[in-house]
Amino acid sequence: MDIKDKVNLITQKKHIILMKETLYKSFSFCNREVELAIDQIYGMTQCRKTSSTALSPYVRGEIAPDSKNRAIERFRQNGTLQTEEYLEVLHKLFERGLKREEKRMKKKSKRIQKVVLSFDRTNWEYGETSINAFVAFASGENISAMIALKMLDNKGGNSNSDDRINLAKEVVQRYGKERIQMMLGDREFFSVRFATWLVMQDVRFVIRVRENLDFLQEYLKHKIKKEGRIFRDVLIGEYDGYKLRCDLSIKRLADEWLIVVSHKVKNPLQAYRKRWGIESFFRMLKTGGFNIEDTKITSPKRLCILFLMCAIAHIMCVAIGIYWHENIKPVRWKPKDECYEFSFFRYGIDRLRALIITDPDSVCTLIARVFAHV
Repeated sequence: MDIKDKVNLITQKKHIILMKETLYKSFSFCNREVELAIDQIYGMTQCRKTSSTALSPYVRGEIAPDSKNRAIERFRQNGTLQTEEYLEVLHKLFERGLKREEKRMKKKSKRIQKVVLSFDRTNWEYGETSINAFVAFASGENISAMIALKMLDNKGGNSNSDDRINLAKEVVQRYGKERIQMMLGDREFFSVRFATWLVMQDVRFVIRVRENLDFLQEYLKHKIKKEGRIFRDVLIGEYDGYKLRCDLSIKRLADEWLIVVSHKVKNPLQAYRKRWGIESFFRMLKTGGFNIEDTKITSPKRLCILFLMCAIAHIMCVAIGIYWHENIKPVRWKPKDECYEFSFFRYGIDRLRALIITDPDSVCTLIARVFAHV
């Protein structure tokens, strides 16, 4: 190994230590199991995989690769770290990002930074086991993160009203209603009971509904313009004696209807488009990022922790993408699609991996600046 290679190796080790120290500060305590979790989170950003074989090279210590592999497998089978501890790390990282955005926004406006919550579910089959995860995803102006998770044990089926209300309660209790701009959900997540609960809590929401619902049929007969139409104060249904009245918005797409019910949202059809963030997050979990579907883990508890570790890796890459966009090279804005050319996650993880290969000396500086920035 020549001198240049030795210098590069030392610099990469410094970068690894710095990134891991940043994560250490977010855990309430540190032990060998926390170290192993952080090694895996770091490894996910580098190899974009979640299998123990792929992550074992990133485990610290001068031990044989097989021993590192077994250490990861034992961690996943018998680990003592709880989902609440990972969730707390996620919330700390996300709230730091929100505070930074608030500080920047105060230069233009005095309004507080609010978050848009999206509910969605992802599932796949591994042998005879159905992996089924119900997620709450929060988006600020730029920063975004998974902030709540429930593994469903219902053979890949939809969530029910209890699942939705419990997850929504968890989020509302942590962030407060005044901090939540609105909640968004796809067709799977509408029920009169859940919508009634949201109205009773005075939480703004936009939820898509199926076009075969009885109360819709008379409204589908109206003339709908290309940009869509809003019907205010429509009787949606009744639950436990409470008559649910919401706004109804309808738009004709190429081969289907886009129909949403909403509460206290000015332009529901436009607001509903903000759901793209959680779709991008699920792509990141799968083929667009960490390939979590390749895992052989079937235990709901360990799967939950693996999801949360991926979510921590995700928000770290988002932070790097935002820093690079704001300070080094902006991502191109596409006016026609009204979005950036790349997500901040993809921009961040690509920049990080490219720097480690081509210019490892600058990576250490970048990571230090990013986390000071966030």
